[in-house]
Amino acid sequence: MLWSALLGAYPDAVRPRAEIIRYVDENEIGSVMANCLSEGGFPDVVPLADGGITTGNLPPAQEESFNLAMFTCMAQYPLDPKYSATLTDDRLGVLYEYYVKTLTPCLEAQGYSVTPAPSKSTFIDTYYDKTWTPYVDLNNAFVGTQAEWDRINGACPQWPENFFG
Repeated sequence: MLWSALLGAYPDAVRPRAEIIRYVDENEIGSVMANCLSEGGFPDVVPLADGGITTGNLPPAQEESFNLAMFTCMAQYPLDPKYSATLTDDRLGVLYEYYVKTLTPCLEAQGYSVTPAPSKSTFIDTYYDKTWTPYVDLNNAFVGTQAEWDRINGACPQWPENFFG
């Protein structure tokens, strides 16, 4: 899918060869991508606390090279498959309880409003079609700084501790 998107933007691009070096955890993906991209010729890439990266001042002339390097890094260091495995109803129940009893009150204590939760059974039945999370409104309308986003994510983690093992 990523390659199709790249070809859409750069029809003459040549697909880089890349072997998996290792799988990465969610909490390290930003730093791993920043290191890989730095080694690939983009030293201004900086990891963010939420797992993302910032590219610094990337000149338009380097966008294609950067996107090809990003494709290569993502192929070499893919996110551990445990994060994309289908969750059982029991695991979704654990997630729902965390969202309702821990995450929602935490976000509200930080001054953010949270869309009311669906019923537990609706949450489980629709998780893969119409996911509700307490973060949904923040993700859709957040206008704060990166520092504020990092602070909220640190104070109110989006996943229960050790949820993925």
